[in-house]
Amino acid sequence: MNENLDALFEDDSFCDLEKMLNVFCPFEAVGMASQEIRHAHYLAYILNPNKPHGFGIKLLNAFLRLALVKEIPASSDAKYESVKIIRERDNIDLRIEIPAPTLQEKAIVLVIELKINAVEDAKQLKKYHGIVNRQYRDKDWDKRYIFLTKQGTAARNTKDQENWKPMALAKLIPEFETELKNQNPSQSFDFFRANIGMMRRKHLGDKEIRQKVAEIWDRHSDALEKLIKYQPDRAGDIMQYLVANDELLAKLKEDQPLEIRKTKSSHKILRFHIKAWDCLRGMKAETSRWVDSQSIIVIEIYKGRPKGLPRDIRITYCLDHSGNLDKAAEKNREAIYKKSTDLKLLKWVDPDWTIPSYTNNYIHLHKAVLWPWDERKSYSEFINNIEDIAKLIIENAHEFLTHTLLHYDKIIREASLETTEHNNAVPEGEANTV
Repeated sequence: MNENLDALFEDDSFCDLEKMLNVFCPFEAVGMASQEIRHAHYLAYILNPNKPHGFGIKLLNAFLRLALVKEIPASSDAKYESVKIIRERDNIDLRIEIPAPTLQEKAIVLVIELKINAVEDAKQLKKYHGIVNRQYRDKDWDKRYIFLTKQGTAARNTKDQENWKPMALAKLIPEFETELKNQNPSQSFDFFRANIGMMRRKHLGDKEIRQKVAEIWDRHSDALEKLIKYQPDRAGDIMQYLVANDELLAKLKEDQPLEIRKTKSSHKILRFHIKAWDCLRGMKAETSRWVDSQSIIVIEIYKGRPKGLPRDIRITYCLDHSGNLDKAAEKNREAIYKKSTDLKLLKWVDPDWTIPSYTNNYIHLHKAVLWPWDERKSYSEFINNIEDIAKLIIENAHEFLTHTLLHYDKIIREASLETTEHNNAVPEGEANTV
């Protein structure tokens, strides 16, 4: 195995790949690689011919060639002051307003929604389409809607697909590079090249990088498969440490208003149930094998996966699936779900988080991140600090429960009481027969 690894590290293609990837990028340094809003800011800046980047109308014309199959004519006396780039008005990522060249023609507004790793919300594009239609009169404006993604993915909704033209960053970036092929060196141009390099490495895939990787796999597949098999899993290591450490978990339960007990867990998920809740009517699934306590709601500490990032550690209130629930438990489950959607727990819960739709599967209600993946530390540093990280996670989990447990206790007791009162009610038509 060591000989295989030595051969891998000494391979010319491997050395070339290391040089290609081991570069300083100011955009990655400020965390831009995964932040959609910053990509949109930079795009708005370089498309604006009135900004002092030195690119003039070139990049805007490259964009227009793909969007409209036309350009803005360049002339020596044109300053392009009339072209407007509008950023984040009405939550729309970008608009480009181009005035009408003659009185007989319409002005153009390009409406751009940019998605890097995320997908659009169900009604997002429809909403933006309606806003633009109200603000720009048909007789004056030619309205074009651009859905800009890494590979030109179409909108999810069929109606949105009719209105929004997909455009690929993978096609736009080569157009930009062609326009600036003979650009004079400058600080702006250096930043532009750094941005393009970052986009290729992080999002689009680089042809030269792919070629080097293919060569390495052809020659060293055995060594690479071993490395992948044993690659470090920081979140997994933390979970194993927490599961094995009962003393640490005991601190989670200290000074809590309700008794918390551990129930059936695994190396990936720690589960807890509340003894007082299990005593309420309809709060247990007698035939469920999900957890030992048979509780229909438990507290979970588990490995999450943010989009495009390695796994973090989270805590959540989780509802059991309803496949084996009796009527009382099913009614409780529905009532707890409905009441939890009305809870306002913004101190701990991400304001962008929305509780998913009600289903018969497991449902995560309110949740919080206890430990975000930390890329600043090497794996060896991480392992040396894993005890401190685990303690911090338990402290954060304790605080989360301190701020949320009584809120859930209230809605769970209300749900159980409502179910009990409903079941004890005299059936309609029987009151007069007593």
